[in-house]
Amino acid sequence: MLSARLVLEQLVKRSTALRGRNGARDGQVLTLTASNSDTGNQQTIYTYGTTLTDSRIASSQLLRFVRYPDSDGTNGDFATYSYNRQGQQALVTDQRGCQP
Repeated sequence: MLSARLVLEQLVKRSTALRGRNGARDGQVLTLTASNSDTGNQQTIYTYGTTLTDSRIASSQLLRFVRYPDSDGTNGDFATYSYNRQGQQALVTDQRGCQP
């Protein structure tokens, strides 16, 4: 049985990340693709940009949504983030709608 660390190392070696393209700031990850020959590629998409409607600060540099690959391949699972006026994470809503 593979250890969790070994599995993570293999995933990192097989993953690719796009940075600084399509309007993203330098260093921001836009997509993360995990390559898997058995199940096909799985892509996680990161969306940046908050407004005063969804956060207490408007900023193009703050992470707003993370779309995770869905198990059935039709719809993504989303996590949403909102921030206070200092740009600190104030609320996270996971794929099930839960707010820890």
